[in-house]
Amino acid sequence: MHGLQHSHRRTDGEAPALQPILDEAWEKDLRYQTNQDLNANPRVDQWSNGVNQADELNRLMKIRRAALNRLGEHTIRSGAPMATIEEPLLPIYMYHRYTVESAASMLGGIDYIYALRGDKRTPVKWESATNQRKALDALSATLKPSELTIPKQVLEAIPPRPPGYGRHRELFPRTTGDGFDPLSPATVASDVTIGFVLELTRAARLVAQHAVEPALPGLEEVIDRLTKATFDAPVGNPYEAEVRRTEERVLIWSDLSSHG
Repeated sequence: MHGLQHSHRRTDGEAPALQPILDEAWEKDLRYQTNQDLNANPRVDQWSNGVNQADELNRLMKIRRAALNRLGEHTIRSGAPMATIEEPLLPIYMYHRYTVESAASMLGGIDYIYALRGDKRTPVKWESATNQRKALDALSATLKPSELTIPKQVLEAIPPRPPGYGRHRELFPRTTGDGFDPLSPATVASDVTIGFVLELTRAARLVAQHAVEPALPGLEEVIDRLTKATFDAPVGNPYEAEVRRTEERVLIWSDLSSHG
């Protein structure tokens, strides 16, 4: 932990003056971390709120679904092409993406500080098994086919884009030509979750932590859970069944790419 504050007191040295500041910050659970710590330290978040990112992810998924169910013609201005409903659809559909990254950092997560010799604080420890499995539960829930479908009233409201309203980077990719692709969003969302969970350094930490502390989840457990969340996911209709097949392909390709 580092701390900095201007002092108008005259001191014989910088360290004696800074130490009380550092102690006070520690008591308030204020830590200095940077973007380089995002991947490994679950206490570091750039775009997410809350203390426990598994809880935050569950909360955002509820908000996301409520917003998707309300999406429709009223979402755009009167006189705007109906095709432009896709513009607000993307950020709503991917509303959880940053918290997925934060929750994934709990898997193989390392709770560490920039410790100094003599500060008598714990430099590093693995995230608890309870928190890691809680994160895995929340991340697996984002892969439910029912969570990745788009409401029928939205699909029926988005025609091909008219002249002057070409495609751009803030729209979902599509394999269906001019027509809106109802499966492409599921590909993108499942790739986000699976990609962050199986990120190579995270996978290596999962192997390492399980080797040192067998009570902590290992890579095999995480892959098994992802497999069950996709291949064994219950479906309620043909749309959800096709979303599940989409997720299966994403998982297979992610697993293959992670092994070279």
